[in-house]
Amino acid sequence: MKPTRKIHWWQLILAVASVPILLYAFSSGPPSEHTGGFGEPTCTECHIGTALNGGQGSVTIAIRDSGGVEVISSYASGQSYQITVRVADPQRTSASQSRWGFELSARTLAGQQTGSLTPSNNQTQLAPTFNGIEYIEHTTTGTRAGTTLGVNFTFNWTAPDISAGPVIFHAAGNAANNSQTELGDRIYSTSLTIQPQASGPTPSISDGGVVNIATTAPEPA
Repeated sequence: MKPTRKIHWWQLILAVASVPILLYAFSSGPPSEHTGGFGEPTCTECHIGTALNGGQGSVTIAIRDSGGVEVISSYASGQSYQITVRVADPQRTSASQSRWGFELSARTLAGQQTGSLTPSNNQTQLAPTFNGIEYIEHTTTGTRAGTTLGVNFTFNWTAPDISAGPVIFHAAGNAANNSQTELGDRIYSTSLTIQPQASGPTPSISDGGVVNIATTAPEPA
């Protein structure tokens, strides 16, 4: 009995010791399928502290076109957009939030992948594709340990053809306290839906619509 009991306690010790290692591993990026969209869980599945969206912070999504103009309501076929996910939490405690993470997806209203996500710096990365869905998330560098109040994550999204219809982005953000445990972190979630740009009328030439450049007289049809 004694040898068996000794093995049992060592197994327990090793299991408990591995928990911080597992949690710390999420600093390099969470598992796929944790955006809170389409029935997915968020980071609250592993991080315990407050209820989802229970703190004073937030996670927001902003989309800008190539000219830096913020896009409020629509996208164009094949256009490349810069997406900024901001995770922030101004709430001050004895252990203020000072490390940050997120995960985002872009899907049709039917839950299918739409467009493509691309990291633009070393602060974001693609997570493994799951059920055909792309996920983009933070890297260890992107968590920016020691930064307070909040951080921005920027990356690119190439839009699909407008025939894909409305696109919905889901994002979950983690305002962590950098304690290397699952306790005291604050999790937020959000979504943003944008519509396809309306198709313009097909160009046409009416009778008398073509003129002679020299005389400005209408050319015969």
